[in-house]
Amino acid sequence: MDAMNKPHFNLMQFFEGFVKNYRKLNLTTIHNRSMFTQKEINYFADLGEMLGFESFIEDSKFDKSKNRSRPMDLAWWKWDKREDPENYAYLALHLERESLPMKDVETVEKLFSETEEGSIPNDVVGILYVDSEKRISYLNNLVLHKNKQQQSNALMVYRYFDESLQAQRVLAYHFLAEGMVEERKAICKEDEFGYFSMIFEEEFQLDKNNNSKEQDLTKFDWECSNSKLFHTRMIQNRVNADKLFISLLTKLEQQGLDARRAFSIKEISDIIPRGTAGINNYATYGFSFMSMLSSQKERDYFIFEDELRRELASVCNNNYNRDNYYWKKNLLEVNVLINPKHLRD
Repeated sequence: MDAMNKPHFNLMQFFEGFVKNYRKLNLTTIHNRSMFTQKEINYFADLGEMLGFESFIEDSKFDKSKNRSRPMDLAWWKWDKREDPENYAYLALHLERESLPMKDVETVEKLFSETEEGSIPNDVVGILYVDSEKRISYLNNLVLHKNKQQQSNALMVYRYFDESLQAQRVLAYHFLAEGMVEERKAICKEDEFGYFSMIFEEEFQLDKNNNSKEQDLTKFDWECSNSKLFHTRMIQNRVNADKLFISLLTKLEQQGLDARRAFSIKEISDIIPRGTAGINNYATYGFSFMSMLSSQKERDYFIFEDELRRELASVCNNNYNRDNYYWKKNLLEVNVLINPKHLRD
């Protein structure tokens, strides 16, 4: 088929649909990285079939630089029996989805590899996790360089975890052979039930400004100077995990419970359930509770097996496929002691 007869998609519209429909993928905090990959690829496979293309997962095309065929996460092929009853007319779309930041360059190279004429994709989509926003500029320059040769219509979607938001930032860039033509930004976050959804950045800011459920941390009583049971002078961090710990000590004092006895993690979660200190979001609470228990950011609020504390810190520091309720699934029966350094003599 002549190149002039190959229609180009508005790939940014693909991204907009992806954002608006992400909640329908039913991805939660309990799903692993492979499940995220599978469901996102299946979304685009279904989209291709609805548009009239043949969708193939783990299809392959020849890579001249490797002198061998390499798999494509997803391919859309155009077939029209009126034009050719046996052969596909052209490769309509090549999509790659990669969760590991260390493979970002390799993923770009797969999308823009030198291949046989019949396997040059009309459109390409890359969905990549990166370490930070700084990496995106380098990758975009690589895309621009490689696409001068390939001449594809391209959409690159980058995702990274923003510590300040406790959510993923999702940045999309639309390229033609001449250069970048459009940029769009979104946020991927968990709702109060642990399901992931996406929202455009401008809508997220509006929602954030109108959301009065989460209390301002600066209004929290960090000093607790009236307490006879505990003090807060050893607490260095001032985020939700520390808020939960102070709330636990406050409730123990209010209820007249012995703060020096052993507590199971389940008992602690019963004393400071979701909603404590204004922490209503399901995912935020799960992460904050786990961080409170762990050695993350040099916290030492509880005394129990060091290996378990480090394990929890490792889960907390995993920004790509973190299970915010790892503690609830595995450690509810573990007994801990409150570190006496935080209690008054």
